[in-house]
Amino acid sequence: MLLFLRQQRYVKEPVLTEDLINKFNKSKSRISQALSFLVSKGYIERTYIPNIKNNGSRHKISFTQRGLEIANAILSEGLDPLEKRVLEALKMRFNRSSYPVK
Repeated sequence: MLLFLRQQRYVKEPVLTEDLINKFNKSKSRISQALSFLVSKGYIERTYIPNIKNNGSRHKISFTQRGLEIANAILSEGLDPLEKRVLEALKMRFNRSSYPVK
């Protein structure tokens, strides 16, 4: 789930709980439990959206800085040294950019 959120972090539309339910083909209860765990660890934040135009989920999911670091660490496991250097260079480039991470 963290890797999916990492992949989606620059998409203009927010990631909703409903998106995760559809992506992972799990029940709302199972996704909600997983999200509660990630919130308790400080990896993500859930923001209630009162004016959403559907009957589904009303929470926007966003990364915290700690969550992004964990997702990057998971992603880099098993990479060879060259791949790790490329990721570090990209990380430095994005850290200097204007993309905010919560």
